[in-house]
Order: sequence, then C-alpha cells, then structure tokens
Amino acid sequence: MVFSSSTIYDTHLAGITLQIVDGGTLDRVTVSDINMDNVGTAVFIRLGDRARPFTENMARPGIGKLSHVILDNIQGTRIGKTGCSITGLPGSMVEDIMIGNIFLEFDGGGSKALIGREIPEKPEAYPEHNMFGDLPSYGFFCRHCKNISFDNIVLRYDKPEERPPIIFDDVEGLWIRGLRAAADGSASVVVFTGVKSALIQECVTQGSPDIFLNLEGSDNLHISMTGNDFSRCKTAVCGNNRSSVFLDANRMPPSYGLSDGPFVNCGVQFTDDREIRINTPADVRNKRQQIIRAIWGKDKIPERADPIVSGNIQGPLTPDPVVSRVDRLEVPVGEDHTRGDEKLKDLAYLFVPVSRNNRLVILNPGHTCKLNSQPGTDYRIEQAIKGLLKAGFDVLAVFMPHVTETTCNLDHCSIMNTDLGPGEHPSTYGLRFFLDPAIVCLNYLLGVTHYENVNMVGLSGGGWTANLLAAIDTRIKYSFNVAGSMPLYYRSGGSIGDVEQFLPELYRDIAGYPDIYVLGAFGNGRMQVQILNRKDDCCFGQAQHDPERSWDKDLDSFELSVKKKLKRMGADGHYYLVKDETAACHQISEFALDKVIIKELNAGRK
Repeated sequence: MVFSSSTIYDTHLAGITLQIVDGGTLDRVTVSDINMDNVGTAVFIRLGDRARPFTENMARPGIGKLSHVILDNIQGTRIGKTGCSITGLPGSMVEDIMIGNIFLEFDGGGSKALIGREIPEKPEAYPEHNMFGDLPSYGFFCRHCKNISFDNIVLRYDKPEERPPIIFDDVEGLWIRGLRAAADGSASVVVFTGVKSALIQECVTQGSPDIFLNLEGSDNLHISMTGNDFSRCKTAVCGNNRSSVFLDANRMPPSYGLSDGPFVNCGVQFTDDREIRINTPADVRNKRQQIIRAIWGKDKIPERADPIVSGNIQGPLTPDPVVSRVDRLEVPVGEDHTRGDEKLKDLAYLFVPVSRNNRLVILNPGHTCKLNSQPGTDYRIEQAIKGLLKAGFDVLAVFMPHVTETTCNLDHCSIMNTDLGPGEHPSTYGLRFFLDPAIVCLNYLLGVTHYENVNMVGLSGGGWTANLLAAIDTRIKYSFNVAGSMPLYYRSGGSIGDVEQFLPELYRDIAGYPDIYVLGAFGNGRMQVQILNRKDDCCFGQAQHDPERSWDKDLDSFELSVKKKLKRMGADGHYYLVKDETAACHQISEFALDKVIIKELNAGRK
C-alpha cells in the first residue's frame, strides 16, 4: 500500500491513521509527501485487541500484526494538543516502523500534570487518536514497539508546553538520528522507560531543557549516544541505570565544561573502557609517558622533595609498642589555595616500626581524615598501619588532597578545576593534586633513607590513587587496591566515584582502568592485587553493581582480561583479583591485610 502526494486539512481526526484491532495483518505500508494543517493529530498507529468478528458466526480473532511501515516527507502545522502515538500491546509489539524527514508544529499548551498520567492499555477500546486522552508527550508517545527509527525529525509547538517531545516505553531496538525537538525548563527532550538497545545520534537540543535523556526505572539497557550537541541543556542524561549508557564524542552542556575548555567535566560521561589498548612493552612505555604529560604537561613525574618535616612527634594513633617514631610531613599546595582563613595543605605521616625490614609501604586511606577508628566507621586504617608496622614495614600514610589536621575538603570538582595550567589534556591536570603528595614525600624519603623497595596500599579513593600512581611510577613494586577502582562500564550508582575517577579525557581518550592495571603490574619484580569487598557499602560492593548484570561474572571477566594481556606480554602472574567475603563493609579487613597484603609482600621479598 502506498499513499503519497496529498494534502490533509481541517479535520478533528488524525491526518494519518494506521490501525489493526480486529485481527489480521497490516504490512508494508508507505505514506509519503504529505502536507497537513489544522488536524486533531498528525500520526496515529495502533495495534489493539478489540477482536470483533466480521460476522456473528465467525470465531473471535486473535491479536493481529502491524509491521513494516514507512512515513516519510511529512509536514504539519496547527496540530492538536493530544499528541501522536504509536502503540502496541504487552507481548504484541508494533514492529519495523521507519519515520523520517518530519516537520510538525503542534498547538501545545500541555501542563506538567499530564506528564505523570498513567496511560491505560485499553486493548478492547475503539481505536481513535484521542482514545488515551491528552498524552504525556506533546510529540510522539511510543509504547510496545520493536525496531523503530526516527530520522531527521523537527518538532515544535505554539503555546507554552511543559511536556517532553517524545516518550518511549517498552521499546526494543530504537534509532534516533537528527532530532531537533523544542523543549524548555524542566521538561526532558526524550524519556525512556524499559528501552533496550538504543542509538541516539546527531541530535541538537532546541530551547533550554534541563535534561536531554531521562531514564525512568532500571530496565533501560544498552544505550549509545554519539555525535550529539547537548550544549543547550543542563544535563545530557539523568535517571536510573545510567551505567548502561555509552556517551561518546558529544558536545556536552557548558555547565559540565567542554573537552576543549579550561575546566574539567564534572558531570558523568559514561565510558566503555573494557578494551585493553596496551599490547606490547613499547605500548607500556608510551602510555606511561602519555598519562604523565596529560597530568603534569611534561615527560616525567615531579622531582619535588620539599615537604615540611616535623620529626618525632606524638602520632595520631593510639599508643602501641610496635611504633618507634612518627614524623609529620606537610606538602605545600600553593599560596593561593585557602579555604576561608585556613591555608590548604597535603598531609602525611611516616610511621617507623621498632623492628624494621628496610621496606616502605605508602598507605592512602581514601577520604577518611583520621587514622584511628571513628564512630560510625570501621575502615580499619589504624589496624592496617599497626599490622604493617608489626611486620617490619615503614608506613607512609598519605591523605587525599587538601587536608588539614582534622578536616577534609571533599569538593573534588573544585580541586579538579584549580587553575594552575593544564598539560596536553586540560581536564586531567587536576589529577596532580591526588598524586603529588605521595610523590613529593617519596622523593624526600628516598633522599634520606635507602629502602629495599617501595609498595603501596589504598582504600576507596586511595585505591584509585594507588592504582594510577603505580601505573606511572615504576618505583612502586607491589600495589594493593582495596575497594577501589573498576572499569567504568561495570559501575552503577554510588560506585561511580568522584569526578577524577571517571574523567573521559583520561579513561576514554588515553587509558581505561584495565590499561592502568596492566601498566601497574608490568615490569620486573612488580605485582598488582585488586581486593573488592562483596559487602562494601561505598565502593563497588555487590549491592552497588548494575542490577542487570552479575557482580561475580563481571569481576571474573575483568580479571581474566588483564591476566591474559599480561601473559601475552611476558608478565604472567603479576596481577590477580580477590573477592573479600569477610569484610563487613568499606574497610581493609583482617583477611585482606594478613592473608593477602602482608603475605604477598613477604613472598615478594623472597
């Protein structure tokens, strides 16, 4: 069936109606080159189940089939308030719908109250474009559809409109390309509920909407957005299960910071970083140099060794006979960096045991500001330090950025946007604040003490710091990342981390987390061990994993990918992953300390 080259005007009905409600099949229909004006709505496509027999003696028909429809080159003005709809039924989808080259201008006037309307299925109702009442979207409402595409679509309205332009509900296989739909204020441009396998390309925001794509519920899966211009909205993607969104090569909202601007992007850009791009030892050397240049703007890590040292102080731990001496090290941040009247500084403590084995462990405790246990937390930092001291290791406890004696500044977006001059990648230079304290203190200590080797342990954000520092500083031999980093593809909700842990300019453009683990494990006498706590309530415990995927399978897959790559490069056995079943929450458990960290450190010495 082909219907084309026509004008439709002055009707309270739909300009184009395609419907199957009494059984039968509607298949291979093309409607093209249509002009319409002053119509009830532009498009109404319906697969229903009225199931009315043609004659009294006929059996009740089953649900029919509606598929392979092309709507192309259609223009419409003065289109009613109801909105267009393409709807099937649960389990009986409208299939293979192609809509392209559409310009529609609606009357508008929809209120925000319409957005929350629950639209009944009405399988047996008489099919008409206003059968559902005014729809929650002013443009298209698509429900129970499979393989549907919108290509080069322009949607506008006359009167003020608070509804989103398009809603997709229970849709599998969706392609949106070149959408330019007017939306303002709190209205989203596109709303997904239960959408699986969607590609959004070359869309440009019109007006000033708060959100381009709003994900409702946790059943939206496998969504890719690339080559879009989101600069006129405040947020590109929001809602639940955003870890299933691959967001790449888009112009992002200015409040996030553009990739070619002076500021870091403080909004999450979800990155599929599972592929390991390092294949040879030469790749290892080149990638390390690339990361160093991106952070410091030069080819080597800082040689600063200027901490302000206060020797033999009363330490921040409860008294213990294993501690011989405690030194306090302050790393100057810069004259211009203050919070109120208080100058910011990076802080570290060197704990020296009574019985020394001439080996150093750098411990980064993450966001915690005090090393001893605090009410409501049991990170076991003090126990970890004392356990390492008892085993004979010097311990350098280095805090996260901008720490005073008792407080932390956790505004990491502010830290990342500190204007001290970028390297090659403007959004990555702020990473120096997380790495400099450990590097400066290590430079100082190696100048006054000869250590047999240097190792590193990190918890939470400290695990991320240990991971990245081990990747670029080959002086660190063994590193242990506890409840720390995982590929961005696997993360969800609270496990996403702070801004420095999902920078697309690093993890998308230079090295993803699997690459960084390869960098940290490759080399003579080097080892990386990753410890993830199943019951963790902060960093990538099982409850924080994407509910649509298996925590165990994803961890196993990640571990295997890194192991295989290292084996091919002649570094077999330099990395493995431990699932800690004993840790009560976000902590360095007794098992992790004794059975993994100290055990490996002692074995490595041999």
